[in-house]
Amino acid sequence: MDVVLQRVVGAAMAGSSLYEVVLETSEEFKQWLEKEVGMTSAELGGEPYFRQTDIVMKPTSGEPALPAGIQYLSPQEIFGDVNGGSLFIKGDGESMAAHYSDVNQGELADAWLMSALAMVARYGKATSIFTGHGDDGVVVQLHKFNKDPKMFGTWDSPFEQPVTYALPTKDGKLCYTYSDEAGELWPALAEKAVAAAYHSTAGHEVNGYEVLLEGNAAMGLAMLLGGTPFTVKLNEVTDAGNRSALLFRAWKKLLRQGCTVIVYFKEDANGLEGSRPYTVFSLQKFDGALGPTFLALFRSPRGKQAQDCAAGTGGVWNGKWSDCDADGWAANPQAKAQCDWNGRKDDGTFWMAFEDIVANLGDRYTVFIPSDPELRKMNLTDHTNLGLAAASSKLEGQLNSTISQLMGNNALGENVNKFAKFAIDALQQFGQVASTANDVEGQAQGVKEQANEAVAHAQGMLGANPAVADMLGKCVVM
Repeated sequence: MDVVLQRVVGAAMAGSSLYEVVLETSEEFKQWLEKEVGMTSAELGGEPYFRQTDIVMKPTSGEPALPAGIQYLSPQEIFGDVNGGSLFIKGDGESMAAHYSDVNQGELADAWLMSALAMVARYGKATSIFTGHGDDGVVVQLHKFNKDPKMFGTWDSPFEQPVTYALPTKDGKLCYTYSDEAGELWPALAEKAVAAAYHSTAGHEVNGYEVLLEGNAAMGLAMLLGGTPFTVKLNEVTDAGNRSALLFRAWKKLLRQGCTVIVYFKEDANGLEGSRPYTVFSLQKFDGALGPTFLALFRSPRGKQAQDCAAGTGGVWNGKWSDCDADGWAANPQAKAQCDWNGRKDDGTFWMAFEDIVANLGDRYTVFIPSDPELRKMNLTDHTNLGLAAASSKLEGQLNSTISQLMGNNALGENVNKFAKFAIDALQQFGQVASTANDVEGQAQGVKEQANEAVAHAQGMLGANPAVADMLGKCVVM
């Protein structure tokens, strides 16, 4: 390798050494990166480095170790519900079950994992990482690190980690990550799966919740979804305006390819917390009276725990374009419309202008490149694609309702099952493409036609029954 930037030991806790990370770069890596995302070091704004680590990820039986004073309780004991909650709950205002707003940091300082889990939900993949569930628990798919230097820090070996439903509690209540929907279990169970499989390498391998105190959000995404994290050490610049425009272009190109950008701010200021990873959820540009303005939507890993911007602390920006800047939003209706700003939100998200990002940014940012080709097709620059997911969810409900009604007609027999599979397959394709419709309108149109063809196909199989035709007609995608 050409250059070793630095060796990071105990990245999240001074004086500890739970694992080791080495940031490395080479001409081969830069060539691979340029081929993978079509960007040079100059376009990224600095020198890219991949991460070599001795972190051990492996399937592990038994309950992950808990700190003193914390005990496991069943969901029935926690929520007082005979059913013990649900794996996924679609809450009011959520465009999908397993929404990013479900991920909220508790007492455990594992902000890196909270950022990663929220982004998994942002990708729409939170339900997919659960590959099995039964009466005793669930199975979560995770990924191992590939130590081959030629793989440039990729996590690409999937394995399954089973965990029971028992969750960490303090005084009878969930004390680590929790959903904003009472009784929704997926965030806490995903956190538990990582606590079971994620091992410290400080002399001997140890797992458990305390090991989660150290980590990196981009690597967290890689262990959850599979892919390659890398770090960009920013070049020295004298013109902040040039850096603002450069970073906007760089992040836009990355997000439009389904890559995640994560930043650490250099110090606590204006509500920001210097030690926490902030994930870029969206980008917007609008032309104001003084020229173009570039904005980014961030999410704090604290989620609901992030204090209101008016408090001035707690993880969310409280300067210009924050939720506290109602006058600024009111004076810029174009920006308000583009950013869909409707007042303060209690979900840890906030908008921030790039000149303020540059003023507060540390000396680097990190990126996650998913291995999944479907995720690479996503356009993450536009937060409104979550609204398209809501439309897809509505269509799914209509189809499921129609199929349920048709299933009640025994005379239609197995043709209903054929239609159900055909239509749902088409619907899933529609939903995947709809999430990136701003950039792939042609693809969306094609898949929309496939969905409508599924309805027509079903009509041909099921005959000319007027009631059936009416029900199927409601499923047509406009």
